[in-house]
Amino acid sequence: IYGGGHPGAPPPPFGDTLQHAALPPLPSKKAAPPSNLSKKEASGVMSVISLQKASGAWDLTDQLVSLCEKSRDSLITGCPAAIAVGTSEGKLLWATALALALLMGKFGDKKDEWEMIAEKGKRWIRKNLPANVKDDEVLKFAAAAIGVQIY
Repeated sequence: IYGGGHPGAPPPPFGDTLQHAALPPLPSKKAAPPSNLSKKEASGVMSVISLQKASGAWDLTDQLVSLCEKSRDSLITGCPAAIAVGTSEGKLLWATALALALLMGKFGDKKDEWEMIAEKGKRWIRKNLPANVKDDEVLKFAAAAIGVQIY
């Protein structure tokens, strides 16, 4: 006879049945999408986030222009004169402002998903803007160029 579960006792022979309580079913691995966020909005947030560079900046890529739902020309026209959008650094500054305005204006209800990403972008803008230019002013121009409200 086996040890009946005492420490040091050998296990029961193969094939013996033990009484087990029924286990609850495992939760589904496929999480339901949040009800207040459409698949298009979810993919839009993730698309903007995925375009951010390691530095915290965004490039004025075709994907970013498409997410803004405006023409490249109209976006560039909306850039304030203090940012030299014709230069590579100016394009990065303006694209970063556009991406931040896009996150704040179109996906404000999902701020918990992009807030830290946006902070990194804002730090990059503050570090790289000309000294006489305020980041909030640039973001207002970007929001106007996209057609969103951010404040």
